[in-house]
Amino acid sequence: MIIFRVLITEIPNNKNLVRCLKDRTQIWLETNSERNWQNKVASDKKLLYPYSSFSDALQAYLHIIVRKQIAKLLCAIEKLSATRTLFLIYRPQKMEEVEQTHKLLEFWIECFMDPKLVNTKEIPDPKPDIHIFEQWQHDVTKVSSLVAKVLKGQSLPIFQILCICNDFMSTIPLSNLEEIITHGKNSNEQEILSTEFINRVLDVLYQMEPTEENLVPRRSFILKCLGIIKLE
Repeated sequence: MIIFRVLITEIPNNKNLVRCLKDRTQIWLETNSERNWQNKVASDKKLLYPYSSFSDALQAYLHIIVRKQIAKLLCAIEKLSATRTLFLIYRPQKMEEVEQTHKLLEFWIECFMDPKLVNTKEIPDPKPDIHIFEQWQHDVTKVSSLVAKVLKGQSLPIFQILCICNDFMSTIPLSNLEEIITHGKNSNEQEILSTEFINRVLDVLYQMEPTEENLVPRRSFILKCLGIIKLE
């Protein structure tokens, strides 16, 4: 985890790496962009519904594609142990090392820009880090306990979203989770469990393949609703 935090800190501050990532991603987009991808967004309610306008949905879709490709590039160079190498090259200790550093940097960039050396074709789409999930659930458990004591039975919409999403954390894809959060935040009702919100969440859940594993979040959501809704 320490190494992960170091990389997260250093990568955005390394202008050479950022430029290389931008150039490689641009090349990838030019050769791998889908035909009629705008129609794909327009016809897929999972991509369209979470956003207030079609242009926002298109922009979000592009961001997802770009982030995935950048993540694959970072994964590829990390497998080659080339990330830390770049950071070390970038910090010459003596003046006489500067010229050599420039040559090493040029060589590193040349290797990075070669798709045969830094190959992302066999790297699967990135998934959220399991440690992030575990930390999320740990934090939510503490928050839930505290909020329950403060509210003393009162209803708080944003807290209900938090509990629902925590139940889904280990069972549904992050993209579906983000969609559910967006629906909840955009709800116009005083209560988060409005008819519209419930229908939207069920739409998301029923789009998933009907396997036994995917039935778990459906049951969890229904039970959560029954636990929150007050019977007249």
